[in-house]
Amino acid sequence: MSYLLKAKNVTKTFTVYKRTGFFSRDKKEVQALIDFTLDIKEPIILGLVGPNGAGKTTFIKHCLGLVEASTGELEVLGYNPYTGEPLNEETKKLQASQSNIFTKISKFLGGGYNRSDFLRQVGLVSGQKQNLDPNLSALESLRLSGYLYDMTTENIEERIKYLVDRFNIAEKLDVPVRQLSLGQRMKFEIISSVLHSPRFLFMDEPTLGLDFEAQSTMREMLLELHKSQNLTILLTSHYLPDITTLCSRIAVIEKGRKVFEGPISELMNKVDQDGYLKTLIEELSKEEKKSE
Repeated sequence: MSYLLKAKNVTKTFTVYKRTGFFSRDKKEVQALIDFTLDIKEPIILGLVGPNGAGKTTFIKHCLGLVEASTGELEVLGYNPYTGEPLNEETKKLQASQSNIFTKISKFLGGGYNRSDFLRQVGLVSGQKQNLDPNLSALESLRLSGYLYDMTTENIEERIKYLVDRFNIAEKLDVPVRQLSLGQRMKFEIISSVLHSPRFLFMDEPTLGLDFEAQSTMREMLLELHKSQNLTILLTSHYLPDITTLCSRIAVIEKGRKVFEGPISELMNKVDQDGYLKTLIEELSKEEKKSE
């Protein structure tokens, strides 16, 4: 069976050093992920939930190939995200048909795989980092993003028009990014992340710092993209309405370990929990009462 995402016993250990004297230091190993297992077989919006420092962002970094797992197996869209190696026959055929000249030269010279084939199929939105260039207008920044993904000028212009019209932000295209409100900028951040028509979108706290109206608009955009483009989304958020409104399934991570996976309704039926799970269930119950 082909998986959109398959993580099996992924463990990540970082080595940190603490100075104990002028010429001495202690070494300590910290496990950010411990035997983390998760799979996605069809396009859904999955919420990755946990306290600060639980390992959510670390897992997203693994999925994007920014970090290599210490042990375990990870496959995203049929690729090893760290090396760009296709892991099944379907992906190998797709790569052979779509590879650009740089991929072919790299293979010919024995340089391994070019990760651009994988990266063209994923996108990232982070509430803590900015993809758009603050010194350019929104339009110029979107065009730059398209060129970085090796899109043609015609395709870039078509996608920009389609997306800004769809999300009612066309009148802000010529405004410098630094002059946009946070809500407007996050709209363009999402448009930038899906401009190249990715199959998988990773979102790390995308509604961070937004007011209630902007949060609601953001959720509407994500649902629209998921439905209209069959887009798979992995979402982390500390705002429960993001999770309850968008996600058909959640995975809860605590201290690097997965402690729950399934529908929110299944989590609510669990009793005698402690730690973060107990707190999460209590907060979800409050959120449920508010919506009644």
